Amino acid sequence: MNKTILHLMLLLFILGAGTTDALAQKRKKRKKQKSVVEETLCKCLDKPVEERPRISVARFEAATDDLISRPGQVAWNGEYIEPIYKLGDELAAMLMNALNESDCFHILESGNKLDDALYEIELGEEGITKAEHAPKSGEMYGAQLLITGEITEYESDFVNIFGFGIMRAHIGYILKIVDPQTRTVVWSKSIERKFSKPAPILGGDQPIAIFGSRAMEDAVEYSIFESVDLLTKQSDMMVTYQEKIKERKEEAQLFALNARDVSFDELMELENSLATINDIRIVSKSYKEGDGTISLRYRGSMDDFVAELMAIPGLQMQVIEFKYDELTLASRN
Repeated sequence: MNKTILHLMLLLFILGAGTTDALAQKRKKRKKQKSVVEETLCKCLDKPVEERPRISVARFEAATDDLISRPGQVAWNGEYIEPIYKLGDELAAMLMNALNESDCFHILESGNKLDDALYEIELGEEGITKAEHAPKSGEMYGAQLLITGEITEYESDFVNIFGFGIMRAHIGYILKIVDPQTRTVVWSKSIERKFSKPAPILGGDQPIAIFGSRAMEDAVEYSIFESVDLLTKQSDMMVTYQEKIKERKEEAQLFALNARDVSFDELMELENSLATINDIRIVSKSYKEGDGTISLRYRGSMDDFVAELMAIPGLQMQVIEFKYDELTLASRN
C-alpha cells in the first residue's frame, strides 16, 4: 500500500515537473512574442498628429446577458473577483492607452468620459473662469472612426492536484472599427487568448489582480497587445477612409428650406437671394396657401448655410426652426 502511494506521488511529481517545464517554455514564447509586438509600436512617429486618423475607443461590453449578470466570484485563495460588467471599462482604458503609445493615431477621449471637460467649458460660459483662459464650446474634435469591443468569452478556473495548482483563463472579444456617421462596420476581428499559470497553494496566498487571477491578467494583456498590433496594421486603411470622409463632407448636401406665412413673390425673392450664395443648387420648390418649400444642395454644413443666408443684405426673413438638414424661416413683415 505504501509502495503504491509512493509510486503515485512519484508519478505526480514527474507530471508536475513536465507541466512546469511546458509552462516555462510557453512563458518564454509569449515573452518573445510580447517583445515582437512591442517593437511594432511607435512606428508612426514621423507622421504629424493632425494627419493621423482621429479615433476613440467608444466602449467594451458583454455580448450576452449571462456575462453581464454574472455575480462576482471567489478565487481559490478567498479573494473576491470583480463582476464581469466592470471588465469592459478596464479593457477600453487599456486599449486606449496602448493605442496612444503606438503614435499611429490621434486618440480622442471616449464620449462617455467627457464630464470633466464639459465642466470646464461650463465654468467658462458661466463666467466663473476668465474668458481668455477657458475652453470654448464647439471646439472639440469629433472621432472619424470608433473602436468598439464585444466580450464573448470570460472564463477562469483553478485546478488543484495535491498542492500543485494551475490557474486557467480564457478571454475573447470581437474588435470593431465603426464609421460613426454611417454606422458602417469598416473592419472587425475576433480576438481570443487562453492562459495557464502555475499557482502553488503550499507557497501561501497569491495576490489577485483586478481581472481575478494572474492567468487572466496575462490573457487580457496579450489580447490588448494583439488588438493594438492588428489596429496599427489597419492605420493605412484608416487614412484612406479618413480621406473618403473628407470627400463625403465636401459633397453637396440636400437641405430643405421652409418659408412660413409668405407670399409667392416673397418666396421668389428668397430664391433669388439664395442664388447669391456660392455652391448652392436649387433642386425643387413648392408653394401652397402661404407656405413654401425650397429643396437645395449646398456644399457645406447647415451652420455655414445659415451664416451665409443671414448675411444677405435686405433679407426680410427670420429663423424660427433649425435642424440638421432643415431650416424654417418666416417673414419679418
